[in-house]
Amino acid sequence: MSLVLVSGDLATIARVEGEALRRHVPLWTTTNAEQAAAHCADQSVVLVMIDLATPSIDVAALAPKIMSETARGPAVVAFGPHVHDALLAAAAAAGCDEVFSRGQFFARIGEILTRYVGAAK
Repeated sequence: MSLVLVSGDLATIARVEGEALRRHVPLWTTTNAEQAAAHCADQSVVLVMIDLATPSIDVAALAPKIMSETARGPAVVAFGPHVHDALLAAAAAAGCDEVFSRGQFFARIGEILTRYVGAAK
């Protein structure tokens, strides 16, 4: 079981990595959509988190591709700036399991990971 984070923001990576470490779950990070989708096909990924502020990420193309990579694709959670309503709506329309503003995501990161991978140990 592992997690994927699509983000190039070092602060975001550090916060998510801390939560993953508390749960003893490997976290793989990338800024490349193709690498993220390929990693999901090759690994037992249970959750993909997409930072919508990542340049060049097209959530409308990436989310469905990730979810179709395996028979039971990983859950996909997207988050982005609260002022980008259209981007958040596009993530929901793309089929993401959950979509959060950046503030909501960080306020609930522990709860989100518990839902998909279990409680911290």
